[in-house]
Amino acid sequence: MAHLRPFLGRLGARARAPLGFATRALSGSVRPPVKPMDSDPDFDDEPLEEHPAIMRRIDAVRFLHERHTALCDELAGKVEALQLEYDAKLAPILARRAEIVSGRSEPTPDEAKPLEHYLASFAPTTDEPEPGIPGFWLTAITEHEALRDAVTEADAPILEYLQDVQCIKFGPGERERARAPGGRAGRAGDAPDASDDVGELPGFELVFAFAPNPYFDERELRKVVWLEDGYPAATQGCAISWRAGKDVTHRAVAKHSKRQNRKVKALEAVPSFFHFFASRVFDFDDADFANAGGDGPSGGALSGGSGGDDGAGGARESQVEAHLEDLRMTLTFRDELVPNAAEWAAVIEEDGDE
Repeated sequence: MAHLRPFLGRLGARARAPLGFATRALSGSVRPPVKPMDSDPDFDDEPLEEHPAIMRRIDAVRFLHERHTALCDELAGKVEALQLEYDAKLAPILARRAEIVSGRSEPTPDEAKPLEHYLASFAPTTDEPEPGIPGFWLTAITEHEALRDAVTEADAPILEYLQDVQCIKFGPGERERARAPGGRAGRAGDAPDASDDVGELPGFELVFAFAPNPYFDERELRKVVWLEDGYPAATQGCAISWRAGKDVTHRAVAKHSKRQNRKVKALEAVPSFFHFFASRVFDFDDADFANAGGDGPSGGALSGGSGGDDGAGGARESQVEAHLEDLRMTLTFRDELVPNAAEWAAVIEEDGDE
């Protein structure tokens, strides 16, 4: 049922949401949103044709469009209700998957029965296996085309400890925004300063459960996502308590301090999957995508100058690209990886596969 979620965003009023065009950018079909003619201050409100017969036809088309929109809105409501019904049915299956992947439980005879013919091909062994399915989530993430580029060589050993990823939905006002002090991305996930009170919006929470590991203290890393008109409006990450020398999101560099007139040690951000747990406010506008190409956020030049421009334009472009990448990853986890991780983890190869 996960495929129904993106479908909701294309129905009725949701297709006109402020971030609708930004979400479509993730599929590589970025185009500037088309504004209604009556919202354009430069639009000349003269009839296209003054002939009464043509005007009657135009009115008829508008009437049919209103009926179409009403039916799409009705369909969106029914699909959403059906989605909630099946989410409740799917939850126990995903919970059972987590038990087996993490090693908290072994498969029952009924669960393993379809694979008996496959398992029989293995030679008998007395070796004690590792618990669960080692590397299940690391494999799923790195096999997904929308996620693999975010994982660095330094990230991979940490993601070996990832045991489960959950998506927990919440309604309006059910999840207040925490007022945490500011911090660095990947280390302290401070709540972004949004103009709207996102705590009143519905949304979902991604929960990454880790086994005890030598990299950080937390057993869970969380990312809360608030939705406005069905699209992410803001996220709140979490603090990561990196152990000494284990922080993969920053590196120590020597920089010259003019005030102290000497070189001092400073921390510099480096690419890492764990920047995903930083907080963001998605504040795209039409101009951000005015010149975007058809290859997704990384293809074509965003407004504010070419990729090599310095100054405010280049900074804005970098910010938009980072936000789009975060948005792409967030929706991929929610809509694809959480419900269908086994497809990317390739737990069992099909007959004939190499």
